[in-house]
Amino acid sequence: MAPSDPRPLATLFEVQLAASSPEDAERTLEDLEQLAPASPAVLVGHARLPALRGQPALALAALRRAVRHQPSRAWFHRLAELELRSGESEAARETLAILLQRFPNDDPGLELLAQLEL
Repeated sequence: MAPSDPRPLATLFEVQLAASSPEDAERTLEDLEQLAPASPAVLVGHARLPALRGQPALALAALRRAVRHQPSRAWFHRLAELELRSGESEAARETLAILLQRFPNDDPGLELLAQLEL
């Protein structure tokens, strides 16, 4: 009904990721990127798709670009979590330091930092 609305494609992408269907998700992400190239869903999609494919280095690079483009609290969390899962403890510590500097009372960020320090 609204062909220029990126939300249906973003939702379809999420469903395809949840179904572990990277080929379908990649095609949907390409469609989404043509429709709304600067959409946050596109930026995060470029990080989530390589993660699904077991390519953590590509996922980290894409998520770092997304955080630079739109430094939201949620994306800092995702980045720190991915850095931790990838074994990049120092990078995760730096990401959390930036997060907590910008959002000092962020309980999930504090919890993640506590996990890291343990």
